[in-house]
Amino acid sequence: MVDLESWNAGLMGLKTFSAPDMREWQLQRLRDLLRHARRSVHYRKLLESFDPEDLRSLDDLARLPFTQAAELYADPADFLCVPGSEVAKITTLSTSGTSGERKRIAFTQCDLERTVAFFHSGMQNLVHPGQRCLILMPGTAEFSIGRLLQLALSQAGIDSKIGQTDWDIDHLKDAAARADCIVGIPGELIWLCRLCPDLQPLTVLLSADYIPESVASALESSWKTRVFHHYGLTETGYGGAVHCAHRFGQHIRDAELLVEIIDPLSSVTLPPGERGEIVLTTLQNEAMPLIRYRTGDIGSLTDAPCPCGGKMPRLGRVEGRLQNNIPLDKDSYISIHYLDEILFSLPQVRSFSAALDSLAPLPRLTLTLDSCAPVDPQILKTALPDRLTLHLEYTSLNPVQNRAKRSITVRIREKGLKGLKENKGHKGHKGQ
Repeated sequence: MVDLESWNAGLMGLKTFSAPDMREWQLQRLRDLLRHARRSVHYRKLLESFDPEDLRSLDDLARLPFTQAAELYADPADFLCVPGSEVAKITTLSTSGTSGERKRIAFTQCDLERTVAFFHSGMQNLVHPGQRCLILMPGTAEFSIGRLLQLALSQAGIDSKIGQTDWDIDHLKDAAARADCIVGIPGELIWLCRLCPDLQPLTVLLSADYIPESVASALESSWKTRVFHHYGLTETGYGGAVHCAHRFGQHIRDAELLVEIIDPLSSVTLPPGERGEIVLTTLQNEAMPLIRYRTGDIGSLTDAPCPCGGKMPRLGRVEGRLQNNIPLDKDSYISIHYLDEILFSLPQVRSFSAALDSLAPLPRLTLTLDSCAPVDPQILKTALPDRLTLHLEYTSLNPVQNRAKRSITVRIREKGLKGLKENKGHKGHKGQ
């Protein structure tokens, strides 16, 4: 079993673990970060009048301005802190709207190596030398998350294979049957579980999207496995926080990441135990450091001691994205996360897609189900807001061929017009 906090302490150069010493190290690294970030056009302007030495404790982090995702979309080059010759990888993420804006995230070789080191440490609580791991994550590009994870596993003496999107179900089932550990996106793994309920991986790591409790429970029940959670974003170098062997909160990359929880309306920092928006500060990213980056994800911190001995705050369950909450009226809303919990708790549902037609007098929710048996519409109507009308369709879906964050497609029908406007503005960004 790997002690993730001792691993963090080692990165900090601390011989023994001490929470106060780790916080003092983080404070000094935060001051260094502010100096480094001023090499960028964006932070040079934003931090012009701020003296890093004015930071007396980590509580002073709240004095710094937020970084918004929209600012990254507007001009990613303004965040670059190193010459272009030092950039090893650029990942491009499209905006979820229709404007065509793109968010470009740059990494140096050292940024990528730190991610590999985090993966190497965290995965050793799930899979061991001599065992096999199946990686069902994007992995075609040289520095993709799948390839970085594969590199980390190889350094630990663990054989791994990256699943391809053109695999048929027999190929996928064969690879999964040989794996001791499977890493993948929740929507893809529940589909595989429902098609192949007799698989028995020792462990499963869910990542890259919101993790429904219904999916984790179904995997553990059907496959008799232990399900671990990981949270990370492309913007922060993929890795962020992961369960240890005890699965009592996700241990944060404390040597490389500061995590805050804020009230999304007032922007006030919230104490451990209270849910709010996750805000991240990258302490060591060289190419594009981010200061108080508002992720739009909802979660909380826990400061209860971990059975592994960890004493630093850990990330609790991440509950989805703010922008995925689609208001129906002033008192109700719908989200893909809510639908996931309802539908994936039904054992016959393998996968589904959702579309919302906002046409008066009542919005219409169309659910397209991949299901081995019909679903009773009344069960769904009871769980859904009264403001919705429901329409069910059935088809065959394969989420392996479309690895992306799940969302509800909002189709705006203008009364009196024949046209149909499709708005994907409630899709989340890639990278978890």
